[in-house]
Order: sequence, then structure tokens, then C-alpha cells
Amino acid sequence: IAAVLYYPAARLVLTRHKIRKGKLILLTAASFILILIFALGQIGFFSYLQGLFHESSIWTEDYTDPNDVELIFPEKKQNVIYIVLESMETTYADTANGGAMQENLIPNLTDLVLDADNISFSHSRRIGGASQFGPLAWTAASLVGQMGGIPLKLPVDDPNAFNASNGEYLPGATMIGDILKDEGYYLEMLMGSSASFASRDDLYAMHGGFVMTDYSYLARNGYIPIIDGKYEFDFWGINDRRLFEIARERLTEISRQDQPFFVSILTVDTHFPEGYQYEDRERLQQSNYANSIMWSDRDVAEFVAWCQEQSFADNTTIILTGDHLSMDKTFFTDLPAEYQRRIYNVIINSVQDLPQERQYQRLFSVMDFYPTTLAAMGVKIEGDRLAYGTNLFSDQLTLYEMMGESDFAEMLGSHSSFYSDKFLYNTEASTGHSSAATQP
Repeated sequence: IAAVLYYPAARLVLTRHKIRKGKLILLTAASFILILIFALGQIGFFSYLQGLFHESSIWTEDYTDPNDVELIFPEKKQNVIYIVLESMETTYADTANGGAMQENLIPNLTDLVLDADNISFSHSRRIGGASQFGPLAWTAASLVGQMGGIPLKLPVDDPNAFNASNGEYLPGATMIGDILKDEGYYLEMLMGSSASFASRDDLYAMHGGFVMTDYSYLARNGYIPIIDGKYEFDFWGINDRRLFEIARERLTEISRQDQPFFVSILTVDTHFPEGYQYEDRERLQQSNYANSIMWSDRDVAEFVAWCQEQSFADNTTIILTGDHLSMDKTFFTDLPAEYQRRIYNVIINSVQDLPQERQYQRLFSVMDFYPTTLAAMGVKIEGDRLAYGTNLFSDQLTLYEMMGESDFAEMLGSHSSFYSDKFLYNTEASTGHSSAATQP
């Protein structure tokens, strides 16, 4: 608007002072350039350019290659049930407990955090969690961060449309699946959606050879009814209630094996914008999205309670973590400007204990869950760092704590030839390419 109004105003002023038209054009052009520079600066364009051409030394100096780290597993290896909760953030708790809601939408998940026997890391002294950063801010990116301690930086405009070349997904990365496979673990991933979306099937096949129990597998194996000649498809595939029923079946069978297991479950009912709406359930909130959050809270808590009653419970650590902050555009409009949204986390039946005081006032990202998960399993980690992740059970500062939010975010958003050469295009994966395994 300022640029549009400038020319006639300047012409009027300069005409009165009998300044030549050529000077007016030059002055106008210079003004346009200054306005453009200011506008580009306001939207972060120059920071973006700097990120493209300036490579932060942090990419190499603070990377810890997991292959160079000594990992000592306990004699009796711990099982893990690792549940990634779609868009689950601590914002949904009530204000008294550190959330932002008048009524607690996640009372059961809040109780798990407040249980003194459990461990939950927080940025404050109340319920809190991990901060979100750009290259970790959607499901596939968060899975990469949590499993491998690295952000997801892909050479495509739409990362969810990324297709791994020849099934090789970040072949130079060493992830928790690679480590656990070498340690003799049985690995399985359950999700109600199709694992081929965003090449998640390639990610889990490449890094550990996980058994994939996803919508496609369930359809092929009789779990999903055929209606009018097509497999029933509800929301993203199947809802979480059905997914947890299948997870109970799978865990019952898996636990009978003479083999430690790592079973991950990815929920979807709380996906924006409305969440999944059950027609046969009582509405708990007027808002559809709030409804889906409260139903998810109940479903997850009931599943955790079931796991704790099983014969494998004593030797099994349960980890719950959100994947990212919700992407809903309207649900959070009334939040106080100073409120800090954070990603939910809790560790149940950790092998390693940690005083509650040391769970508070931590600044971390989902990349720190990589070594922290191993530590919760009782694994001793030389140096307490893997990739760009820090073991939160240790006294080591995270990269976020060392660098501060602004510099850490700038580093993650910057171009890195090291990242591309090491993780994206390394043709020799650290543990070799693994094909997906089959169910026992």
C-alpha cells in the first residue's frame, strides 16, 4: 500500500519543487527497492538464503555417529511398547497442571505424567514436553527424529510425496531399529493407515526390517471387511479402537516368542481438522476435535492398563510420545500469547530411574528420544549422545540447551551438504538394507 501511494505523493512534492521527471523515477525505484528489501526481511527471506548457502559447522562438529558409540545392553533385555500419538500435546491438559484448557481433555494421560513411578520430561515444572522445529514438524519427520536422532530434510517440495529410491530411506543413518535388530530384537510397527504414505514402509524396512502391520496388510489378511466390492476405508484406514484391538492380539502372540521385542504403534484418531468421530460413542465435548482428543485419551489409557496386566509387563517399558503439535488452524486461537505448546511424553516402567527434579526445566526436541529410549531400556550409552540426540537421563546438555532456540532452529533449517552426503545419498547403509520381516 505504501508503495502504491508513494508515486503520486512524490510526484506532487517534486513537481512543486520543479525536480525533473528522471530524478523522480530514480527516487521512486530506489524507494521500491528499499520497501522490497524490508518486506523480504520481515518474512525471513534473507535468513532462508543464508540457510541455503551457509552450512553450520554444528552439522559435523556435534554429530555423534552411533556406529562409533559403545552400547552396553543389560543381560536381560527389556521389551518396549512405543506408542506414537497423533498430534498429542500437553496443551490439552488443564491450566492447573500446565496445559491451556479450562477442562482437562487428557485426564488419563495427565495422570500417567503425574504418577511418581513414571518419567516425563518437561520444559517447566508442570506437565510439558518437547519443542517443535521445522524439519521435525510432521509425522514422518518426527518418526525419523525419534528413531534416528536426525531431522528429515528431503529434496522435494511435498515431503509426504517422497518416494525412496530403490527402497533406500536415509541409507546412511543408523537408527534404533538397526541397533535392536543386531541385538536380536523382534520389531513390529502397527498403524491403521497405509505405511506406503510418505514412504514409511521404506523407512521401517530399511532400518531394522520391521514387520509392517498397516492398513494394507490388514486388508490382505482378512481384518477389514469388503463392502460393495471394496475394502472398508474409514478416516485414514481403520480407527484407533480397532487398531488397539489388533495390537492386543499381536502382543499376546509376540510375547510368546523367546525373543525380546520392540513394538511400535502409531495412532491417528486425533488428526486435524476434526479428528475421528465414533457414531456409537457418547459425545464428551461440543467440539469434534475436543471429542476425538478425549476419546483418544481413554483408548490409550485403557490399552496401557491392559499391557500392565499381561505376563510380559514386568519386563516391558511403555513409552508414549506425541509425533508433533496439532496442525488444526482454529482449535488454538484462544490460547494466551505467552503459552508454550509442547509435545507430550511419558515413560512407564523405565529400567533407569531419575529423580523428578531432573525431569524438569529441560529444553529438548524429539531427536533426544532416540538415546533416551535406549537408556530407558537399561542400555548404557558411551557419551550419552547418538546422532543429534542427547540422553535425557544423563547430565549432558541437549543441542537445544547448548545453542538456544534461535540458533538451534537456524541450524536445523540450514542447508547441509554433510546431511545430504551422509544420510540421503550414502549408498552404503551402516547395517545394510533390510527387507521387511514377516509375522511369527
